[in-house]
Amino acid sequence: MANPQFTLAPCSLASIPSMIETHMSAFANDPFFSAGFVSRVSLPDLTRWLTARYTRQLSSSEIRIFGITDNQTGKVISWIRWEYPNNLAKEEKEQRDKKLREEIPCETWPIGTNEEFCKLIFATKDKYKQKYYKPEEMYFVQFLGTHSAYQGKGLAKMLLKHGLDLADAEGRKTYIEATDAGQPVYLKMGFRDIDSMAVNMSPFAEVVVHNKLMMRDPQPVQA
Repeated sequence: MANPQFTLAPCSLASIPSMIETHMSAFANDPFFSAGFVSRVSLPDLTRWLTARYTRQLSSSEIRIFGITDNQTGKVISWIRWEYPNNLAKEEKEQRDKKLREEIPCETWPIGTNEEFCKLIFATKDKYKQKYYKPEEMYFVQFLGTHSAYQGKGLAKMLLKHGLDLADAEGRKTYIEATDAGQPVYLKMGFRDIDSMAVNMSPFAEVVVHNKLMMRDPQPVQA
């Protein structure tokens, strides 16, 4: 039974301020987000950069962003960003992205970012993505986060199920990169580990982070 306190719906430009608030809360202790951004970038600069980034994503045909709103506050307190199966050619995507950058200008990275670290992280992520993810065939969960004040209420599962039902109906696989905190949720939703992405964060931080790369095969659709 649906919870009347919450509403699941596509996000819009008006959703962006609370999407940013939720992102910051959900990943406050994430070593990647902290080392690359939070510990170095001012909140106004990070907010401005994320606003431009999310605005571009909402304008991209292959991206779908859904959020769960707390009906009492009107804020998006959990959200997911999907990349749907698409046949966008590399040149077509590059031209589209260039146009979006011109229409919605912003720095490549927010002022103060640890650019060397961020380039390392995103290059590593892209390497594994190219190995396992087939954009013309699969769904890809790019982001999933729930505000810390609302965790444990099943909101992430609700967002995942909304998209996974579509993947199942189409007989498609789904790819995701999982943190240690997220992995148990994804295992319960039918994902399996296919690899591990290890990143030695030295000299930026004295820790080696292991994120799990996971795949979910389409499940039988119940009549």
